[in-house]
Amino acid sequence: MGRKVLADEQVKQVANEIKRYLQKCPTASDSLHGITGWWLERQRIAENIRIVEKALQNLKDEGFIDERKNEHSSSVYFLKKEIEKQF
Repeated sequence: MGRKVLADEQVKQVANEIKRYLQKCPTASDSLHGITGWWLERQRIAENIRIVEKALQNLKDEGFIDERKNEHSSSVYFLKKEIEKQF
């Protein structure tokens, strides 16, 4: 029974992801493989970017990593020298 509940929750989660995608792109249409590989993956990447951004800010706030801008004005993150010496 536990696996069925897990599977049901996963189905609901995926259904919600598809709904969110279609709300953003109401004229979209695709095959099963296209939806799996394109729609859902794009949703997850966008969510992961927000999560990683917060995690990086937390690590900066803790003094574990630092940030600098590269030539394209993108942030680049790296282990602080003081922390590196501890390893």
